[in-house]
Amino acid sequence: MSYLGAAKKTRREIWEDLGKRPELLLWLKSNNCSRGELFNGHEFKEHNDAITVAAGTLTLGQLLDEVAVKSGVDYWAVLQSAPTTSCRVDIILW
Repeated sequence: MSYLGAAKKTRREIWEDLGKRPELLLWLKSNNCSRGELFNGHEFKEHNDAITVAAGTLTLGQLLDEVAVKSGVDYWAVLQSAPTTSCRVDIILW
């Protein structure tokens, strides 16, 4: 995807920006999935200082890798519900 970059944004702000990405929204719609929302807000209690990510062409995985490393959490995961239930995709930066 073409990423416009993030200047001094927190992990939470970057996470919220992902929900506005046309590529992600199109994939969710075409796969009959919904995007998970914040569970309780504690996901961003730690490691939420502002970081900067340069603009460029990168995959969602590359963006999440950079955010995880720069924020100090060193971890991200994509969780998808079981195939027998309606699809819900959560992208979590811990």
